[in-house]
Amino acid sequence: MNVQPADRGRVLARIFPGDGAVASRLRAFDWTSTSVGAPEEWPEPLGTAMNALLGPLEQILVEPIDPTNHTASDLYPRSRELETILDILPVGVWQADRACEQIVGNRAGYEMFGLPFGINVSLSSQTELPTELAAIKFLVDGREVPPDQLPMQRAAFLGESVSHLPHQAILPSGDVRVIDANVVPLRDAHGELCGAVAAYHDITELKRAEAALRHTHEELEQRVLERTEQLTAANAELINENKERRQAQTGLTEIGRKLEMLLDSITDQFFAFDDQWRFTYLNRHAQEQMQVLGKDPVGLIGKVLWDEFPYVPNEAAVRRVMAERVAVTDELYYPPLGQWVENHMCPTADGGLVTFQRYVTDRKQYEEFLRLSEERLRLLVEGVTDYAVFMLDLTGHVMTWNTGAQRIKGYEAQEIIGKHFSRFYPLDAIQRGWPQHALEVTAEQGRFEDEGWRIRKDGTRFWAHVIISALYDGGGRRRGFGKVTRDLTERKLAEEALHKAQAELARVARVAALGELTASIAHEINQPLAAIVADGGACLRWLAQEVPNLQEVRDSAGRVIRSGHRAGRVIAQIRKLTTNTEPQKSEIDVNETIQELVSLIGEELRSNGVALRMDLGVGLPRVLGDQVALQQVVLNLVMNAVEAMSTMQDCARVLVIQTGREEGAALRVAVQDSGIGFGEEQMQCLFEAFYTTKIAGMGIGLSLSRSIVEAHGGRIWASNNEPSGASVQFTLPASSEAAHRDVNSDDRLP
Repeated sequence: MNVQPADRGRVLARIFPGDGAVASRLRAFDWTSTSVGAPEEWPEPLGTAMNALLGPLEQILVEPIDPTNHTASDLYPRSRELETILDILPVGVWQADRACEQIVGNRAGYEMFGLPFGINVSLSSQTELPTELAAIKFLVDGREVPPDQLPMQRAAFLGESVSHLPHQAILPSGDVRVIDANVVPLRDAHGELCGAVAAYHDITELKRAEAALRHTHEELEQRVLERTEQLTAANAELINENKERRQAQTGLTEIGRKLEMLLDSITDQFFAFDDQWRFTYLNRHAQEQMQVLGKDPVGLIGKVLWDEFPYVPNEAAVRRVMAERVAVTDELYYPPLGQWVENHMCPTADGGLVTFQRYVTDRKQYEEFLRLSEERLRLLVEGVTDYAVFMLDLTGHVMTWNTGAQRIKGYEAQEIIGKHFSRFYPLDAIQRGWPQHALEVTAEQGRFEDEGWRIRKDGTRFWAHVIISALYDGGGRRRGFGKVTRDLTERKLAEEALHKAQAELARVARVAALGELTASIAHEINQPLAAIVADGGACLRWLAQEVPNLQEVRDSAGRVIRSGHRAGRVIAQIRKLTTNTEPQKSEIDVNETIQELVSLIGEELRSNGVALRMDLGVGLPRVLGDQVALQQVVLNLVMNAVEAMSTMQDCARVLVIQTGREEGAALRVAVQDSGIGFGEEQMQCLFEAFYTTKIAGMGIGLSLSRSIVEAHGGRIWASNNEPSGASVQFTLPASSEAAHRDVNSDDRLP
């Protein structure tokens, strides 16, 4: 195409006569010297557009224009064809000169940016932007780009090509266009930049479609993912369910096998029936029973009960289980087996029933044996008249009553059964809670034994020996108490008579001992009496003076009073030892008790040449006992020791009375002498009644001493000293221990 620059305007005017718009659009294009490269080198979609455009252009412009041979009327159709081709292109085509002062485009290009068709779009920095173009914002990669920095200018100024550069144009209306830009620089025949050409493809709808497609694709992927997860979960659940089902099936099979083994291992016969009375299962023992009855156990499965066994002894009970759906237990004797059987029949969930059957012949025989034994025992107990034998429930109420109980306590059976057994006790024992205490001890230890006063129906008292035993059933559960009471009133009265005789004997022994102390007692009394006489005479002499000495009189009178008290104490002590009174237990000081006794025997010791040494412990506990009885023990031991030393001629006669603590809460008293001691045979019989080594002795002193000590809860023993002499010692419990002894006992001191 050869169009000289000087002829450019003329040619355009000839091609587009009277059409300033087309001329303006093509005026800046250098048809003769512009090179844009080969079409196959152009980027899409510019290449497609230019290929469509060049064909007609070449036809129009390829030949040199000869003004003499072509008229305007010849060229005008071709220009109109070119304009039509440019305007129908869906791609915006723009062409700019070197300075970007003249930029023209086709109709699609103007409409793409909302610009009035045909206006010159100048992007030169030397000219002011058109108002319409200045209102458009261009964004590349999210950043706003000024209009003079767009790819068109960079191609025209710098020769940069742009291929498929997406950018956004924000129109004044707020509409956003997404444009795909393809720009190439234009060079003249010398390779110099002379402008740029661009093809802008509006891909807004494409991007929207892509976004919608992408969104749809994402949604689809999400749904597929969700569905895949659901299917995976469902598949895993199905696999797990199948696994569990197989495990359950295996477990059920194993359970069935174990259940069958269990049913076969029990000693009961087990039968199962469906809702039509057909046999469905028999365990091993049931099969053996069927064989005994002449039935084939395997062949019974599926057979109807009533067809195989027309006579069933407990038919009514069996039909009740099936009809009312309740469990029933019964016992019966089954002649074909010759056995007592116990049946536990229960309905099943499938409408049938099962029966556990066991042989109870041995139990029935044992029950009959027990019944006969109980009857014999009842007859035996009823025949006992010397003992009250009866049973109590767990709370102490009378349940049974025998003839002996009626005779001893005076109640008829109908009067006492159901009443509490505490009515047999005295009021003071009830107030102390003794009946309840007896049951508690029995419940804890299994047995309780007691002696004490009890009350008959008529209010009289009797001395009873009682044994209470706990009663248990076969399972070891306590069911009540058995109580046996024996009337020992006669024995008690005999014991009291013996006690009185022993007390009298003890008094006689004390009097006899005091008889041996006559000289000592006379001395102990004469001393204060002589002092009284002397001090009385002195008192008279002081009063007889011309000026009575009243102070001396007072002193003499005081000594008279003290001597009188001393004589009174000696006489009172003698009276205590000789008076026949009931023993009185109280807390006593052993040291004081011994010192009071020693005050009576001082002269006896001196007359026999016996030296007394007292070794009394300090801070000893008190004892609970009778002072007179304990003084009698010490007096017996002292007099025996003095007599044992009376034959000693060349040796010192020493008597030692010692008190101290014993192991535990006990107190020990020891009387030691320097006599000849005891022989081996004497040791064995020393504390027996009426045994004596004295010519004139009665043999009751040490025996009586042992009875007194043991009645106080202590013990007494004798031993020989080294190198000579003997010791007799006894222990007594401290009062704190003695106070806890059985308060219901009626122990008395001899």
